[in-house]
Parts: sequence; C-alpha cells; structure tokens
Amino acid sequence: MKLLVAGMIALGACGCASADDQAWYAGFDVGTGGNHTQVGGNGRVYLGYQLGTAQLLGMELVNAAEAQLYKMRFRADRSSHGYTFQREARVVGAALAWAPMLKVTDRVALAGRVGVAYNHADVGRPGSEPGGSYAKVAPLTSLGASYALSENVRLRADVGYTQVKLGVRDNVDHTMVSTGVSVGF
Repeated sequence: MKLLVAGMIALGACGCASADDQAWYAGFDVGTGGNHTQVGGNGRVYLGYQLGTAQLLGMELVNAAEAQLYKMRFRADRSSHGYTFQREARVVGAALAWAPMLKVTDRVALAGRVGVAYNHADVGRPGSEPGGSYAKVAPLTSLGASYALSENVRLRADVGYTQVKLGVRDNVDHTMVSTGVSVGF
C-alpha cells in the first residue's frame, strides 16, 4: 500500500508540472479478483498523456501513453507428482503502455492497454517469509470500459493480463479484474 501511495503522489507531482494540463491524467485502481486467489492488497497507479485523436468507425479514438506502478499479492499453488505445494507471490512492477480509448458516447468508452511490464516476485509459503525472488519482463494487456462522471473524472473497470515468474522455469499467466478512477489535469 505504501508503494501505491508514494506512486500516486509522484504521478500527481509530474502531472501538475505540465504546460498542457488537459492532456495529462492520473489514476488508480484496485484488483477485485482474478484467475488466482487474491490474498492481499492489489492495485495500480498510473500517469498518462494523451497523444492525439483519430476517427474509427465514426467514433473518436483517443490515443495515450501510460506509465504504471503496480502491486499484486496472490496464491498460485503448484501440483507435482500427486502433491500440491502452496505458494504465495508478492509482486511489484512497472509498465509502459499504449492506452487507446474509443468513445462510444459522450460518457461511455471502451478502453484498452498494450505494453511491456517489468515485475519482481517474492515467492514463498503462505504466512512465511519469501523463499525465492524472480524478475520478468512480460507483455501487459487489458480491455475494459470507462464512464465519465464529469469532463475530467472517469470511472474505469478492466480485465488485465501479464505473466509473472514464480520459479526458475515457472511462469504463470496472471489475469486480474480491477476497478478505479482517473482524473484529467
């Protein structure tokens, strides 16, 4: 949680220094579920810059670039030779992504992200100190929707995907449903 708060303060400070305030936005979201059992605080903070707009299928497509910091904590048990080994992953990471948003109406938009992430996982048995530490550069994608509460505030929900390394030859696909808010500057 400390990482998320520190990241949000840093992102807000960066966004306030912009000369073109309307192009910047910052946001945060929390993970509410996924394909692994969530066992702790899961969340992300991000800072984005709108690169420009285009028309797609008669709708406005807003292109943006985002920098993200995230934290995940989940259980990913492993079965081998008839035994199940419990393990908990504590992951922190950063990502750079292209973040297009297709405005369906003035308030509703489809949103996505495609990018690259660097994550660091500490892995161990639940309730104990981590026994291994692994890093991975992996793809990052998400697809979701947003709803404009005002001109600069949007509620967002999406399903995101990345890979996490939990062992020497053990990569897991991690999918998470998250909800949050973004604020334009």
